[in-house]
Amino acid sequence: MTDYPERWSQVEVTFIDGSIETYEIKAGSSFGRHLAKQAGEENVLTLLCGPKVHSFPLASVRSWTLSELEGKPE
Repeated sequence: MTDYPERWSQVEVTFIDGSIETYEIKAGSSFGRHLAKQAGEENVLTLLCGPKVHSFPLASVRSWTLSELEGKPE
């Protein structure tokens, strides 16, 4: 079994109404491709943030950006 380094990313979600929310997920930037595929298939952007799961219908999302962080967030 291969051990992978722990990576964290920040996801900034911009909603149709112009509001912006930021979330931290335990995944590297390459996870963005999976999020995009899943959102496209299910019409829902789902973010796993530790013990919480956030789901947003794509109809309410204008855009989202995933940026890998340097190290673990505080």
